[in-house]
Amino acid sequence: MRAQPSLPLIIFDAYCCDLSVYETIAEAAVGVEIYDIWERQVFGYDSKGRPLHLFVTKDEKVGIEAASGPARPEAFERTLRQYLEGYEERLSIAPGDIAALVAHAAERHTEKPIGRPLRQELGTVIARIWTCLRSAAKPRGRTSVEQPSNHFALPLFIFDIDGVNLNVFSNLEDAQAHYEAYDVLEGEYFGFDAKGRPLRFLALDHIRVGIEAADQPAQPEALERNLRAYLKAADARAEDPECDLSCLMAMAVEGYSYVYDPHFIFHFFRDGFRELFTFIRKQLSKNRR
Repeated sequence: MRAQPSLPLIIFDAYCCDLSVYETIAEAAVGVEIYDIWERQVFGYDSKGRPLHLFVTKDEKVGIEAASGPARPEAFERTLRQYLEGYEERLSIAPGDIAALVAHAAERHTEKPIGRPLRQELGTVIARIWTCLRSAAKPRGRTSVEQPSNHFALPLFIFDIDGVNLNVFSNLEDAQAHYEAYDVLEGEYFGFDAKGRPLRFLALDHIRVGIEAADQPAQPEALERNLRAYLKAADARAEDPECDLSCLMAMAVEGYSYVYDPHFIFHFFRDGFRELFTFIRKQLSKNRR
């Protein structure tokens, strides 16, 4: 069993442009979003510089514990000092005095997060609104726009043209709703079905996207090549020659399956307001000087 982290806990976002200090593990578990953990948008340390292991439990709650391995006080001090100096021209804290840095950060950035029930209630309301919007946007009855044919094998493996993003879709509706017609017109995506047949992307109008099997023979070698090139950057198993196409497909499904999140509008506005308030807070700090 891993050791309990020393309090308080200091949580940064992935770009070190936001910082939160939590006095208890319970408060941190409420303040940190599951979405951010899934997207690897947060990391942190305890007060002694031990890295934190942030994870999502089986019952979809945030778990926080001290990561295995030694403390990294130098890295912690460097990251914390870099953040704080973004708000204050000079810190009158001697190098190596981590306790003083933590106290300084706690004085200005201690969070008392909104309770999870309120966030969940807000998220449910937004989810209902978004469901209505999606329903209203879908064509009803007969339409003059030709719909694509759906003769392909699921799941669908879709890459962006630069090869820096991969999504795996278990159904056609999610795939078509995920992409933008403008990007389709720009040729930003390519993909394959589960049998290696290339996909054809259609802009049905200025909003809706259609996906169908292209009029080409299956290209399992191309699917394998693209999956291997993408997956090997994050998983050494993809470099094993014995990991064939079915193995690569299973890895992609496990790690990159797209899950529709009806709360994404909430996350969008939350992140936007967070960045706005961070900017305002930084400007106010500069004006005080």
